[in-house]
Amino acid sequence: MDPLVDAIRSIPPGRMAAVRQLEVSLRGGATFVQAATRAKISLSTAKTWAARFAFRKCDMDRETPQARLARYLALALALQAEGRIDEAGLYEAEARKLETVLARLDRRRDADTELPVQDPYVPARAFLDHIARTLGEGAGRSEAWTALAVYYRELRELGAVISPDGRVVWSEGEQPPEVPPCPDWLPCEPWDIRDDALWDAAAGAAIRLF
Repeated sequence: MDPLVDAIRSIPPGRMAAVRQLEVSLRGGATFVQAATRAKISLSTAKTWAARFAFRKCDMDRETPQARLARYLALALALQAEGRIDEAGLYEAEARKLETVLARLDRRRDADTELPVQDPYVPARAFLDHIARTLGEGAGRSEAWTALAVYYRELRELGAVISPDGRVVWSEGEQPPEVPPCPDWLPCEPWDIRDDALWDAAAGAAIRLF
């Protein structure tokens, strides 16, 4: 005998709606006591039905949405074969709802794959262009990169410890008496950052990519 048919036949006619409510509650994180109350069945009955229909947490965590859809359709067909048409309709409706959701997600996923891939280095290139503009006419990304490298090299020679996003702390704990002036392409001196979001947007996010 098919285990699914056995499970269905163990449930009194008209009570598959309670089985469905039990599943919904347990899947939503309810305890067996809470799920039994919502399904209007006893705690022992809730545990028995959960075992028969694999509503244990380990079972539900392992079940994919596609497998759940197949299970709902199998339940609908088995209930129909048993002549329990109304209850078959309940699971057929649940299957169609899940099928609609999965189809929408598939369409959205397909649409996303058709979008152009964002170049992850766009912020870095934009930052170099910004530096170049501050350097004056004729400056390009090569000159911008040189200016960036020279500034941070000078800081390092003075004892700066430089983080991946361009922030600076001084190895001796105090700022040296003479440091190179803050360049126009930085929002502030990299050891005196008072607005983290501004720093990250203006320079930090780009510097992390270098």
